[in-house]
Amino acid sequence: MVSVIIPIYNAEKYIESCINQLRDQTFVHFELILVDDGSTDRSGVICDQYALIDHRIKVVHKKNGGASDARNKGIDVASAEYICFVDIDDFVEKSYLAELYNDFINYSNIDLVIQCFIQKWDKKTKVYKLPNNTYIGNISGINNLFLDIDINDFGGPYCKLFRRKIIEENHIRFSSNIIYGEDYDFLIRYMPFCRHIRTSSVSNYIYLMHQGSVSSKIYSFEQEYRGLSQLSMSYGQLMNCFPGEHIKNKFNETIVVYTRRVLDSIYRSKYSRRQRIINYKSISNFYIANFRKNFHPASNFMFVVKFLFTRKMFNALDFLLYLRLVLLQKLYN
Repeated sequence: MVSVIIPIYNAEKYIESCINQLRDQTFVHFELILVDDGSTDRSGVICDQYALIDHRIKVVHKKNGGASDARNKGIDVASAEYICFVDIDDFVEKSYLAELYNDFINYSNIDLVIQCFIQKWDKKTKVYKLPNNTYIGNISGINNLFLDIDINDFGGPYCKLFRRKIIEENHIRFSSNIIYGEDYDFLIRYMPFCRHIRTSSVSNYIYLMHQGSVSSKIYSFEQEYRGLSQLSMSYGQLMNCFPGEHIKNKFNETIVVYTRRVLDSIYRSKYSRRQRIINYKSISNFYIANFRKNFHPASNFMFVVKFLFTRKMFNALDFLLYLRLVLLQKLYN
C-alpha cells in the first residue's frame, strides 16, 4: 500500500536504528526503498544485508547526486499506491505508517495527508502542531489551509503521505535547482492537483537536529539564486491555481527569507569585490521590490541594509557588509 523512500549518504551509524523502526511498524503493507546515494562508508553494504532478510526492502545504489536526486530515484522505482519519506537520521514511532494511512483512507478523496512532528535538539524540544481538518482543493480551501497553519514549518517531505498517481501523471520531482527548501518546493507543486488535503494532530515523527544541517548552511550565490528562482516559479503556479491573500502573504514571506539567503551567499564565498557587485546587479527587480515591501527589519543595522539594497546602492551596501564580515572574523579569531 505504501512506498517508504529513504535517501542515504554515509549514514552507517543511523541505518540499523532507522530500518528497525520501520520493520517494527504496526502497519506492515509497505515497501522500504533505500537509496544509497554513492556512500563511501558501509551504508550500501548494510542496506544490502537488510534486503536479504526482509523481502519488503529494496536497495538502489547510485552515484552521489544529493538528497533530491536520491528521492527522485526512489520515486522512479516505487510501486505502491502511496508514497512517504523518512530521513535516515530521524526517529519514527511504531504507528507512523498506520496513522498516515488511516488518515488517508478514512476521509473521502484525500490526496495529501500532513501530520505533526517533533523537532528535537540536544537540550530542547519543539512540537509543531496541526488541527484535525480537511481542506477542499479549491481557492477557498487552499487559502484557508495557508491561513490556519504556517506551511513553511511543514514543508519537509516527512510526516506526509502522497498519492503516487498524482506524482507520476504530473511529472512532479524534487528539483535539482534548489538545495534549501527543495522539499517545500515539491509540496507547493503537488498541491494544485489535490482534491482534498487532510491535516492531523497526530505526531509520530521526531526530526533530530544536527550541526551542519542544510537549513543552517548558505551555499554559493549561483546556487542560492537558482533556488530563489525555482521556489518563486513554483509559488507562481500555485497562486495561478489558487489566487488569494493568504497564499500571496506566505509567498511574500518566503521570498523575503530566500532573498536574505541570497544576500548572505555573496559573503560566504570568496568573491572579489567586482564579482560581489555583479551578483548584486543580477538580482531581479522583482525580488528587490518584494524585499522593499515585505521585509520588516528588526534592527537599525538591517534597516540600513534594506535601505541600501532596495535603492540599489550596491557599492555602499558592499562596503558595509564586507566591513562587518572582516570585523566578525577578527572578533572570533
